[in-house]
Amino acid sequence: MASHALAGSCKQTTTDTSTYIGGSHYLTHDLPIDETSARAHSTSKDKEPSETQVKTLEIWGCSLLPPKAVRQSLVESFMQRCYPWSPVFSPEDIETERPGKQPSLLLNQALFVAASRVLSSPGVAAFASSEQFYQRAKALFWLGHEKNILTVIAATTMLQWYNPDGPEHVSFDTSKFWLQIGVGLAHQMGLHKEPTPGADCLMRRRLWWSLVVSASRPAFDAVTS
Repeated sequence: MASHALAGSCKQTTTDTSTYIGGSHYLTHDLPIDETSARAHSTSKDKEPSETQVKTLEIWGCSLLPPKAVRQSLVESFMQRCYPWSPVFSPEDIETERPGKQPSLLLNQALFVAASRVLSSPGVAAFASSEQFYQRAKALFWLGHEKNILTVIAATTMLQWYNPDGPEHVSFDTSKFWLQIGVGLAHQMGLHKEPTPGADCLMRRRLWWSLVVSASRPAFDAVTS
C-alpha cells in the first residue's frame, strides 16, 4: 500500500510557471524570443517514478507519518518556534487529512525534522528520531518525489535545522549546504525578481526573503545532533 501511495503522489502535476521561460523576466520586452520548443520540452521531473525509486522510498519509510496526536504536537512546535524564521506557508499547507488534497510527503517530513529539533517528547522519540525524519526527507528530495518546486525550496529551509556534523567537517548535511541549494533553486525560478500577480505571489516573496534572512543570520551549523 505504501508503494502505491508513493507512486500515486509522484504523478501529481503542478502549474509550475516559475522558470526563466518568459523573456520578460530577464530581457527587454521589445526583444522577440521564440520559446515554443522550450515550453514543449519534457523535463526530468515530468517522468514517472521508476520501480527502483518507489522501492527506495518505501525502504526509507518515506510515506510513514506520526500518529495524529504526535503530528499535531510537531506542527504546533514548528509554528511556535520555527515558523517565525521562515513564514512561508500556513498550517493548512501541511495538513495531511484535508479532503481532496494530496499531502506533500517532502514538506511533512522536512517539517518533522525541524520540529523534532525543538520538541522533546516521548511520543515523537518513540515514532522516529530527527535523523530518521531527515533521512526520509533527504530521500524524497534527491529522488525528485516532490514536483512543486516552491514546496521543494520550502523544504530546504526546514532541513537547515538539522546538523549531524560540526562546521569543521566537510558534509552534505549542514545548514549552509541546504541554504545554498535553496538559493540556487530560487534563482532558477526567478524568486529574486518581483513576482507577477497570482495565486503564489505571496508565497514566492516570502520564500525568497526567508532565504535572504537565513543567509544573513549566523548559521545553525554549530548545533549538532
